[in-house]
Amino acid sequence: MTTPLPDLEAFAHGLGPVEFLRDAATIARWERTTLPEAHHIAGVARPRNTEEVQQVVRAAGAAGVTIYHVSRGKNWGYGDATPSHPGSVIVDLSGMD
Repeated sequence: MTTPLPDLEAFAHGLGPVEFLRDAATIARWERTTLPEAHHIAGVARPRNTEEVQQVVRAAGAAGVTIYHVSRGKNWGYGDATPSHPGSVIVDLSGMD
């Protein structure tokens, strides 16, 4: 049995005002790692408040998207900011107070 692919378009549509980046430069920056292998990511969601975080979680659940959160993305030496699951969406919480 194969796992169904997540619906990134449905995820992006379900985000509402949350910024969702999928450009090559953003992907390359977030896939950079000190580990021997890195998983390809699907994009980066950047919520700015609690309500937007809730929206990201709801959209991910509805679309079957795996999310991986980081608070500042500076985890060098502690496991990087790259997700443990390929195709995940990084949830960058650094824009929150």
